[in-house]
Amino acid sequence: MNYFINNIYFFSIIALFLILIAAINFMNLSTAKSANRAKEVGIRKVTGSNRSQLISQFLSEAIMISFIALLVAVILVKLTLPAFNNLAQKSLSFNFMDDPLFLIGIILFGVIVGLLSGSYPAFYLSRFNPSNVLKGNLSSGSKNSKLRVIWMKRISRMV
Repeated sequence: MNYFINNIYFFSIIALFLILIAAINFMNLSTAKSANRAKEVGIRKVTGSNRSQLISQFLSEAIMISFIALLVAVILVKLTLPAFNNLAQKSLSFNFMDDPLFLIGIILFGVIVGLLSGSYPAFYLSRFNPSNVLKGNLSSGSKNSKLRVIWMKRISRMV
């Protein structure tokens, strides 16, 4: 039984590490694509939005993306659990609706991951100066580097 618990801890740490990498990847991609949203930020600021409204918009978008990913993960677990039980010769079940504490934990986890992954892009995008953005003078230090330009071209081809 101790071996089984150690495996659970080990795989839980790996899962948390993968989620952390995904959150950092989301931050990086959101920041890299910020030039596409700069005009939106500039127009919203000119029309009267303040920085806190922009931050809350970007954070809520990140939380929604986190919940969509969480929903996809739950569906994938529900669909693949019978095949896993057959392969591993186990009888695991996934009835998250039966345990309200687990359901609250999943929802809280989705919010925390959304806030973590959306915090840097939200604060980064909301600080744009509207006059510079609308004039087309958006420049940030690392954006002009050759590596960043190559990376942006590859991302735009994939999307």
